[in-house]
Amino acid sequence: MQKTLICAVCLALGLSVVSVAEDNDGNAKPAVDGKEVAALIEQLNHKRLAKRDAATKKLKEMGEAVHGVLKETLQQKDLPTEAAIRIRSILKAAADKEAAKSAKNVTDPATGMTFVLSPDGQTITATDNRGRTIWKMSTRQYRGESLTIEKGTLVVNPVNMRIDIGTGKLLSVGGPPSGK
Repeated sequence: MQKTLICAVCLALGLSVVSVAEDNDGNAKPAVDGKEVAALIEQLNHKRLAKRDAATKKLKEMGEAVHGVLKETLQQKDLPTEAAIRIRSILKAAADKEAAKSAKNVTDPATGMTFVLSPDGQTITATDNRGRTIWKMSTRQYRGESLTIEKGTLVVNPVNMRIDIGTGKLLSVGGPPSGK
């Protein structure tokens, strides 16, 4: 029954034959074979961990071309929990990657820390030079548009919010924007 539902989803989305998709820039991406996608989705619930991991990796590599069918597959009522968890992780990783592309960031040359302002301008994340999160904070009601570093302080403009680089402690908000 499960295999039939997965194949039905692939057929409904036109993935029963080899298809070619385009990326956001209109460039042709590698072809996606609907039968291969259905088999990989099936393997997400395989009894062997190595098979599940390999299928997850391959579906991640296929990228946007399979996101539609993965979203449709999540709608199945009898989808095994393991497969659903893996599909959600694939889609979340893709969403996080896309969000990171549009985020604004700056790196402090003195500490090697990178500060990322979320696309909506309301969250700042500080990571060390290994990519580990050091601190994360909300900019509250303020919407940041850019980040700069001045004398060990992270400055969020245009609201001139000042944050201690090491601790993430809010030092001040307001005053004239930095650099003016």
